[in-house]
Amino acid sequence: MAEFVIRGAGEVIARRRKAANLTLEALAEKAGVDKSQVAKYEANKVGISDQRLAAIASALGVPPAELAFECLLAIKPHLRSKPIGKLLGGLARPKRPTKRKSTAA
Repeated sequence: MAEFVIRGAGEVIARRRKAANLTLEALAEKAGVDKSQVAKYEANKVGISDQRLAAIASALGVPPAELAFECLLAIKPHLRSKPIGKLLGGLARPKRPTKRKSTAA
């Protein structure tokens, strides 16, 4: 079962695929995924699970964590998933200093 699903990271996958000089067919075959499914990921028509993202990362010769991080950064402004929002929350917002009450007499 997938831990999380990323939706909207198709541009990253497409850019990485093209940089690796792979066709949709070649990437799909190496990742063990149907060509039409890879096309849907790249077009942002469907979300991609962490497990499938790891398979695609391996097919691209990229560490899965690196590809996942790049995808998450690409979709950060559009996050709708609370678990992913929490995952990135610490990276996105530095802690605000607490205000001290003045003790003016």
